Amino acid sequence: SYYGSESVFFYLVAYGLMTLGVFGGFMALRFKNRPVETVDDLSGLGWGHPWSALGLSICLLSLAGIPPLAGFWGKFQLFGALLAAGERTESSSFVALAIIGMLSAAAGAYYYLRIVVVMYFGKPKEPIEIVGGWPVASAVSVCVILTVLFGINSAPLSSRTHSAAFGINSAPLSSRAHSAAQAALAHPQPDGASVAAAIEEPQRILSHR
Repeated sequence: SYYGSESVFFYLVAYGLMTLGVFGGFMALRFKNRPVETVDDLSGLGWGHPWSALGLSICLLSLAGIPPLAGFWGKFQLFGALLAAGERTESSSFVALAIIGMLSAAAGAYYYLRIVVVMYFGKPKEPIEIVGGWPVASAVSVCVILTVLFGINSAPLSSRTHSAAFGINSAPLSSRAHSAAQAALAHPQPDGASVAAAIEEPQRILSHR
């Protein structure tokens, strides 16, 4: 559906920003002789490298669906589209899918929040170094800033996903209407029926948008 496409586009953009921010932040961390590999390796990061920990925390909280970050609105729109589809089609499968998604999101939030807790309340094992320089820092910063901005004000992103969803859902209908008009004119009927069909059929198709 139209609303379903819009919600999927919004969530994909938000999820992409969050994921890039998290992976970029993790890749920039390493010990002197080895990379950071486990959650426990991040113990005490919030005290040793507060800005890195803050950026990772924002992206992780957004992945967990904590408002008012972009991840919350992405999941809100996605689950809302499923519930709306279930109400419109009177199908319980959409509602069941939304409930399963909500439970999965709640379970995933536990693991994301656990990483944040370890970063700020765990005891550091050994000093962590920041690598990658300004390119990695800039990329992660952009992801973090957009995650916050799209959470506080989602209108700019919503307007673009709105246009994308409209284009995808209207293009096939326009093509069908054009094909119907050509088919009606290619097979003429007596008493001008072909002309009426060429006019009425596209209107009937577009009216079901």
